[in-house]
Amino acid sequence: MATGIGLDATFVKNMDWALALKRISQDVRTDFIHAPHIGTIHAQAGEALVEQVTHDLKAGTYRCGEPVTVEVPKTFRIGVADGTRNVFGPNYSHQGSILLPCDRLFYQALADQAAR
Repeated sequence: MATGIGLDATFVKNMDWALALKRISQDVRTDFIHAPHIGTIHAQAGEALVEQVTHDLKAGTYRCGEPVTVEVPKTFRIGVADGTRNVFGPNYSHQGSILLPCDRLFYQALADQAAR
């Protein structure tokens, strides 16, 4: 009995996995979280990653992981007038997340497939 996500084998085969890896290698430079080791996995072990993801999708055993999430400081601060001079308000932050290698590959391949 399958305990994960599965897709039709023909659909999986027709996904452009090489394009997904290429896009990921470009996008990793603008991630909120600097994690060069994750980019290295896509660059150095991309084919093995594709093989694992496609195998699990065809078998119906693909399981999504939890994204890595951290607080990311915003790049600006709002000026606040206190009556005598301008001061800056609090330094706000927001959450930033990146997907683990298998999930990022699957997500990118699905996005590329939907954009066709």
